Amino acid sequence: MKRIVNFLIDVLVFGSLYIGFIYGVQGATNIGYFAGWFFGLLNLVGLLIPSVREKAAADYKHQNLCWRIYDGFTDLIYVCFAVYSGWFVLGTIYAISAGLKAHFKAEQEKNLELHIPGNPE
Repeated sequence: MKRIVNFLIDVLVFGSLYIGFIYGVQGATNIGYFAGWFFGLLNLVGLLIPSVREKAAADYKHQNLCWRIYDGFTDLIYVCFAVYSGWFVLGTIYAISAGLKAHFKAEQEKNLELHIPGNPE
């Protein structure tokens, strides 16, 4: 269910950016920019606070490789669009938060792999 909500948010954000860019509807573009600021800063601040990071690590569940690739790809597309549109600070903040998020997920997947029953390590 969580992945469906994430996918719907992605569709809403990219749909609003597409409509705003292609048809010149500034209000639709602002929805996408707001989402970038909101989720970019939320991820950035959340992953930099140690207590939040520990809580997220404790609650982390395995994500398959396809979903992690999709997540990274959508982050990359958003960063490219933000920079192309001239929102360089937004693109930088979102790129840093996307990198931290990808690194966090890689760490957690590695930790989960090490704690699998029957793993010799």
